[in-house]
Amino acid sequence: MAIKQHQTLPAWLGRAYVVSAWHVSSYMTLKDSAGQVVSMLYVGFTEQPFVLLKFAVLGSIGLVFFAAMIGATVVSLRWTRSIFKPLVRMEATMLRVAAGDGAARVGTLQSDEESGRLSSHLDQLLRLVDDKERSLQSLNIELDAKVAERTQQLADTQARLVRNEKLAAVGQLTAN
Repeated sequence: MAIKQHQTLPAWLGRAYVVSAWHVSSYMTLKDSAGQVVSMLYVGFTEQPFVLLKFAVLGSIGLVFFAAMIGATVVSLRWTRSIFKPLVRMEATMLRVAAGDGAARVGTLQSDEESGRLSSHLDQLLRLVDDKERSLQSLNIELDAKVAERTQQLADTQARLVRNEKLAAVGQLTAN
């Protein structure tokens, strides 16, 4: 009786509880040359070392993901800080300007990104507003001087008119 080996996948592959432990098992039929089943071949080994290995690999993957999340969090926080730090400086500058400090400026930022350009534009705008304010103050001083001069001229003219009226009244009284 010639026994021929089975060339296809095992008839059954899975877990089996054998004696006192779980095993990874496989059963396969052995057939003779006429195709009749003559025997079964069983192969099995305990599952425990592979379970421990599976949990070790899962734990390692979990640790790698956790480390990646921690790294991503640190990078995100630094990146976020680099975005918000210039905005906080610009806000502080605007609060100082609103409180009356016309010389407040953001200053140069290390960032060449949008926030750096925005702070540069804000400083240019604050310089422009400061220049306009100085120009207005200068014009205001000139206007005050002209108003004072015109007021003095009006006072002098009014005094002359009053004096002329008095003289005219005296002249009229004398003529009568």
